[in-house]
Amino acid sequence: VDLMAAHGCTLSALRSADRPLDLLTRNAITYVADVFHVDAAWLAGTQDYSCRHRNWYKNSGELARQLLAHKEAGLKPRVYFVRHKGADFEHAAQTPDSQNGPDEPIGVVVALHRSTGAGKAFTTYEVWGIQTWSYSKCRHEVKHLILFCEEAGIDFIGYELQPEALKAVQHGRQRPVTVLEAPDTSTWFPEDYASFRYKVDKEVAEWPLVRGCYLEDGLSRMARNESGLIDLEVAVLDERRGSEGNSQLPV
Repeated sequence: VDLMAAHGCTLSALRSADRPLDLLTRNAITYVADVFHVDAAWLAGTQDYSCRHRNWYKNSGELARQLLAHKEAGLKPRVYFVRHKGADFEHAAQTPDSQNGPDEPIGVVVALHRSTGAGKAFTTYEVWGIQTWSYSKCRHEVKHLILFCEEAGIDFIGYELQPEALKAVQHGRQRPVTVLEAPDTSTWFPEDYASFRYKVDKEVAEWPLVRGCYLEDGLSRMARNESGLIDLEVAVLDERRGSEGNSQLPV
């Protein structure tokens, strides 16, 4: 009730048989959709899938900017790097981009810790897309995001989900909170693949390339900037230049 007070929601209104329907205005539905990162059409009952996906692939500068803004707003963002349970990333990484590699999805989900005006805490989850680890550009970009989170002080963790659960999130058939809180989840360590703080001991051969490109692009500048928010266009431009300037990193 407190969350929707600005849209006329009160306990007395909820006791009415007809009043709640009057409160479901377009603005109210849009507000709930924005807060909980769901599709407004799903709330309105006109479609079956719930998640409103964004995409980190070729868009990591925007994700980084959002994470810094959430951190500045006190929402304590936590990034979940999600993959299949028992994923074999090393095998997938050995497949040339020109060939069809094993299906090893890698996804990003962002949790935000919010509260109502009355201080009631709740957590929302936003899906930022699922790509494939076997494609080198996707793999390098997610490693850059791991490094960004580490440098910027953004909390992050690796989660392993059942393949069916990951597909359900990908296609909007289940909300992220449902699968992330399932008892059969397990964790993995993104720092094994990219880290300045710990020793990288997975896919070591490409670590110098990943590290070098990251240090030259906009994500690193954003992470190290004192205010945390530099001009996004400059950050994205620098990121693209870093990619184009290294022939080993596919565009």
